[in-house]
Amino acid sequence: MTRTEQSRLIEELMPLQYKMTSKDKEAFFGLQQRHKDDEDLDAAAAEKLQRLHATYKPPKSKKDLEELWGKMTTGPKPS
Repeated sequence: MTRTEQSRLIEELMPLQYKMTSKDKEAFFGLQQRHKDDEDLDAAAAEKLQRLHATYKPPKSKKDLEELWGKMTTGPKPS
């Protein structure tokens, strides 16, 4: 894992800490501290960071984004 990718994953997870379980939050704090200390993550730590990212910030599908855009642009539906 490159340093840039590591930084991006940690920055994207920072605002989502409130959603994390206590075990995941503790693991994230450890990874975040290693990142602050300019340590490169080993394979197991990198895998854990990617798992946390996949769990708490899943990728959006194109369909989800199109539905959200449609809701934003059409306004409220008449009742």
